[in-house]
Amino acid sequence: MTHNRADAPPSRLTLGALLGAAFHMLAAYHLIFIATVAAPFAFDVIGTTLLELWNASHRPNAIINLASDGVFLALYSVFLVGLNRAALIGPDAVRRPFHFSFGRREWLTFAYAVALVGALSLILLLAISVLSMFLGRNFFAEGLGVIGGAVPASAAFNLVCVLIAVRFVFIFPAIACDAEFGWRRSWADTRGIAGVLAGIVFASLMSVTILKFGEAQLERHYVALGPVGPGVVRVVFDICYYYLEAVGILAVAMAYRQRVGLPVEQRSR
Repeated sequence: MTHNRADAPPSRLTLGALLGAAFHMLAAYHLIFIATVAAPFAFDVIGTTLLELWNASHRPNAIINLASDGVFLALYSVFLVGLNRAALIGPDAVRRPFHFSFGRREWLTFAYAVALVGALSLILLLAISVLSMFLGRNFFAEGLGVIGGAVPASAAFNLVCVLIAVRFVFIFPAIACDAEFGWRRSWADTRGIAGVLAGIVFASLMSVTILKFGEAQLERHYVALGPVGPGVVRVVFDICYYYLEAVGILAVAMAYRQRVGLPVEQRSR
């Protein structure tokens, strides 16, 4: 198919150009966002509410929490595949809201996402273990929250994790457009642009952090909002979080398209 200007990648592979193109695409094709976010957003809101009610009346169950995270990540894979296909193939590749299939692309996206999160978690646990050994403190027993205040180098560990993770993010757009993918392929394709990709991640994280700070400030005034107000506020902020994540996903997809291109069968559509 012929790509319109709204879903075309920027001519320059820079942070500003990629984020600008992603914002422009979402503004032009806002139904894409609605179609891809509907299922994970609905589960996020309903599932989180039910889980909070369960934990309030029962002892927190790690298995239930883990199962909830797994279902959410599976639905988030639908969101991820849909946005990547919209950026790489075109808006027509995205189904209507709640009309989706969990097929090969979604399963692969889910599996690689679990593997990547698991690997980064192991790196983090290893770093915490090393810190505990050299500083003579058991951060696992004291609580991981004390690391930030006790060890300024924790920011460096987060930076290293992001720089490692961004070398593998091209796996997901490659899966979405049925191109060649893999750990080694993504590592090779992202060589030289890790800084730009990390900038996209940090821009998304900073935006979400600022929004979360605003949401935390509003929580102090929940009583004045009435019985329905807190729920409305949560939904509005959740939509904002997903929108910012969508911008980041589209920016990475456009970087992939600019750097790697599309398979021949996709270019001919």
